[in-house]
Amino acid sequence: MKISIKADVKEATKYLDKLQKKHIPFAIMLALNKTVKDTFPEVAERSKNHLSIKKAYLLKQAYYVGKATKTNLSASIRVKDRQWEMLKPHILGGKRKKKRSEDILGYYYAPAFQRKKGVSGAEIQKILSDLALSRDSRQNTKQGTAARYFVMRRDETRTRGRDKPMIWERSGKNINPVLSAISDPSYNKVFPLTEIQTELARKYFKTNMEKKLRYALMTARENQR
Repeated sequence: MKISIKADVKEATKYLDKLQKKHIPFAIMLALNKTVKDTFPEVAERSKNHLSIKKAYLLKQAYYVGKATKTNLSASIRVKDRQWEMLKPHILGGKRKKKRSEDILGYYYAPAFQRKKGVSGAEIQKILSDLALSRDSRQNTKQGTAARYFVMRRDETRTRGRDKPMIWERSGKNINPVLSAISDPSYNKVFPLTEIQTELARKYFKTNMEKKLRYALMTARENQR
């Protein structure tokens, strides 16, 4: 997010003389940084109304602040690149980037329909090991050892003439589906992050600019004594 300062600065500074206007960049810098600080927790709180608890927590942890300086009068709230790739489809809509494990398997996947729980990161790693797909070959299940997970294609999953693979788990004498290959997932926009950030920036900036301008002018007068 970048905060627009043009309209508010013009209104707040129209009665200043030339000498006073020299201190405007300092006041703007302070106001922008205070606005980002004010906006930050409220954006994180509002995300809980739009995203799952897990994704809202991820967003909160992924934020970082770009502070304004006197030579760069632009402050921002950003999302770290790695987390942004995970959250972008929920914020902008559209397709998501493949997870590392999906790149290795060669397809998008989701927990099998029959499965009543998700699939943990540790379980995904074990699946890759059993399929001899770990990036570190030393982590692959040794040959001759019974693998817990395996791939099997089912006729009823045929789409456009191709079988969609499913990953299964051996459990005693039974086998249970764990992951199903899926078509490229597409998401609707559910969290209007940019709109919320812009709204909050406008809400806080004017008041912050007036306060910081008074502070800058007061500091300047004290320094002149």
